Amino acid sequence: MLLKSDRAILDFALKWLPWGGGSDEDIMVGFGLSAVQFYSRLQAFLDSGARPQDLNEAKVVELYRLCNSHLAQVRRLRK
Repeated sequence: MLLKSDRAILDFALKWLPWGGGSDEDIMVGFGLSAVQFYSRLQAFLDSGARPQDLNEAKVVELYRLCNSHLAQVRRLRK
């Protein structure tokens, strides 16, 4: 089941996907989440299999790359 909040996160990520994702500030203002929380939640949603039918596999792969990129960047900064 696709929650309204999950759809909003997905729509935001898809909108900003061509530019490497939205800014940390836009994520905080729009969702009240840090970028780490946002991308972790997006990744968990993608992992859940509760994807909408209009989301093709190519976009799923791109979204995973986006999540991995942002989360890896945070891990590098914490070292």
